[in-house]
Amino acid sequence: MSKENQMLLTWAEHYLKSLDALYKTILSIDHEEDKLIINHKDKKETIIANTALENIQKEQLEQNLSIITLNNRKNVDTLYKNWSDYSAVESFKIYFVNPVKVEKWVITPFVHAKICDEASLKIGLKTLFESVEPITEEILQKKAAV
Repeated sequence: MSKENQMLLTWAEHYLKSLDALYKTILSIDHEEDKLIINHKDKKETIIANTALENIQKEQLEQNLSIITLNNRKNVDTLYKNWSDYSAVESFKIYFVNPVKVEKWVITPFVHAKICDEASLKIGLKTLFESVEPITEEILQKKAAV
């Protein structure tokens, strides 16, 4: 696994632990080669990190899967292009993050597809994207090298 993807997984683990401080549902976190397995009281969640959303194959999409990726235009364009695949999986989430600025936005495409109309999807995704400072793989590589 690349340093950048490892950095995203580390970010995800810290974020999810801090979020759970309120709810106390996480029983354990298991580290596998390129993912985290979060064992909650009522479910098991898989977290995959990849700086490029286009590297995630349709066959990998499943319930209780979350993908951590960089907040950049290319990843948002990939989300839009593959919207029908992403929105078909009920409890699938994508975290668009800027780990350098510690900012993120999250989307559950299945739910989002139920409440938004197709005509405003592209504008809505652009608005969400612009709420967090974009980050390139090059910037993350420099940060990972430190």
